[in-house]
Amino acid sequence: MKVKTFGAFMSVFRTDYSKFVFQLFQSNDIKRQIDENLGATINQITNKVLIHFRFPFPPMKEQEAITKILSDMDDEIQSLESKLQKFSDTKQGMMHELLTGKIRLI
Repeated sequence: MKVKTFGAFMSVFRTDYSKFVFQLFQSNDIKRQIDENLGATINQITNKVLIHFRFPFPPMKEQEAITKILSDMDDEIQSLESKLQKFSDTKQGMMHELLTGKIRLI
């Protein structure tokens, strides 16, 4: 079981559903609830605040399917962002070569 810790002044809880809960906390619904319930300059999701949050909690098989799809999407996004960075770096290098005249196009 992985333990996720989000920072100082935050609640830490352990659950057998940690992969699903991790994805759940990335959702717009949870972000909206956080915005509605936290008004302090330093936002804290304490047990007192967290107990008032409401979110869907489907059966385990559905949680696993949801988590698998979203985790696969996260991996694909990370891979594409890495490729984008490599292409951007290559473009910058080529621009430098062209603009400094090291490479000439005829």
